[in-house]
Amino acid sequence: MKIHSISELQDRIDRELSSRKRELATIKFIYLKLNREHEKKVFLRYSIPMIYSHFEGFIKYASIKYLEYILEKSKSVKQCTDNFFVLTISKDIKLCANSNKLEDHIKLMQKIVERDGNVSFIPDKVITTNSNLSAEILNEIFLRCGFIY
Repeated sequence: MKIHSISELQDRIDRELSSRKRELATIKFIYLKLNREHEKKVFLRYSIPMIYSHFEGFIKYASIKYLEYILEKSKSVKQCTDNFFVLTISKDIKLCANSNKLEDHIKLMQKIVERDGNVSFIPDKVITTNSNLSAEILNEIFLRCGFIY
C-alpha cells in the first residue's frame, strides 16, 4: 500500500513503534513479577535478543517506509538527492563491476552524465541490517535514506 503523505508515513511509523513498545512493556512487566534472582537473570539473558530485535526491526521498518514515501513523491532523478540517484543506478553499477563489456560501461556513464529517468529502487532490497545493526550499518541505512548520522 502506497504512502501518499507525510502524516500517513508518521501514522504507520507510530503504529509500529506503539506495537513494539507494548511488547517491551510486557517484557518489563513479566520481569517485575519474578521473585527469584535466578529467574530474573535467566529472563534478562533471554530478553536481550528480543529487545535488540525490536530495535533492529523498527529501524528497518521505518527506513523502508520512508523510502516508499520518497518513491511515491520523487519521480525524476534530476530532482532527487545524490543518495536516491545512486540507489537508482546501483544495479547498473553492479552490472558494470562484473562486466567487461564496454556497452554496459557506456550506458552507465550516460545515465550518470544525463541524470535522466525516474527514481526507481526496491526499498526492501536497499535496506538491510545483515542481522547485526552495528553503528556502521546504521550509518549506511541513514545515508541511504539521505540522513547524516
